[in-house]
Amino acid sequence: FAIELAELTNETVADIAKSHDWQALKILHTLTGDGVTTTFAPPSDFDRFVKDGEMHAVWLNRPLCAVKDDNEWFDDIQVSYKWGYIGGQIKFTTAIPLGSQVQFYYITTRRFKDTGGTGKDVATTDSDTPRIPERPVMLGLIWRWRQMRRLEYSEDMRTAEIALEQAVSHDKPRHPLVAGSKLRHDIPLAYDGVIIP
Repeated sequence: FAIELAELTNETVADIAKSHDWQALKILHTLTGDGVTTTFAPPSDFDRFVKDGEMHAVWLNRPLCAVKDDNEWFDDIQVSYKWGYIGGQIKFTTAIPLGSQVQFYYITTRRFKDTGGTGKDVATTDSDTPRIPERPVMLGLIWRWRQMRRLEYSEDMRTAEIALEQAVSHDKPRHPLVAGSKLRHDIPLAYDGVIIP
């Protein structure tokens, strides 16, 4: 039973982790150029890029354009520093200048943490805890266990889906609350500083 539960827990957490770009699993990674290298290995715990994520060139202070499909690599690419993810490698059309940096967010495979807070890919002890919200994990575990035992599980699955939707909703960044009326641009604002010509 313990082995079944451990396997179901890892399976449940893996499924839930892939359903959303959880803030707790999001990591900022930096690549530093040497002026020659155009291909970089992803981080060792790389699962996927965040949805709508960008490859940001720090020295240019702007995002780099992505190669839209594999065939574009064969074209005469006019835009410098385009990038793509091919064969498990991060590739650039132009080498990143020496000492310059490119940054991007990715989702880690380390979905659990031990008692010391160290990330782990799978749970191996009772004290390991998921880094994603526990309520959808527990409810997901219940319906999967009932399904495995060939018991009625549809209501439990629906409850787990609702809990997951709520957890995803709470995990998204919030927009700032603005109180009061909007700033009117047709009213001049007083400036009490000194303007130097």
